[in-house]
Amino acid sequence: MENIDNVVEAIIFASGSPIAKSDICEKVPELTTQKLNQIVKKLKERYADTCGIILAEFNGKLQFMSNPNYGDAVADVLTPLKEKELTKTLLEVLSTIAYKQPITRVEIDEMRAGTSSEYALSALLKAGLVEAVGRKDTVGRPVL
Repeated sequence: MENIDNVVEAIIFASGSPIAKSDICEKVPELTTQKLNQIVKKLKERYADTCGIILAEFNGKLQFMSNPNYGDAVADVLTPLKEKELTKTLLEVLSTIAYKQPITRVEIDEMRAGTSSEYALSALLKAGLVEAVGRKDTVGRPVL
């Protein structure tokens, strides 16, 4: 078979998941284990160092994968922006804050019939939907 190196490269790439070396040798009669090892060595040299992808070999299997050196950049592009819907509790606490601002957590809990709003407030703070603007001039100086 002509260009056996390219055929092996295409098989590894197209598999998408780890593929056993024994499976490649079994399906491609022109290949021996020794010849496959030589091809793998050449491919590892071609996809080394600063290349965007590398050839990984583990447990007798082969797989192309992205170079860990570029993991952060790849993750930034491929991780979709998640727009989360606010739960009923978060909406309730957010609307209370919008209506009565500035307000303390205890005052929010009182308006919600004693239900704790601590988790909701931390989630809203983390999402950047509310912010602490100071402290109330009362005993304990709670955060507004």
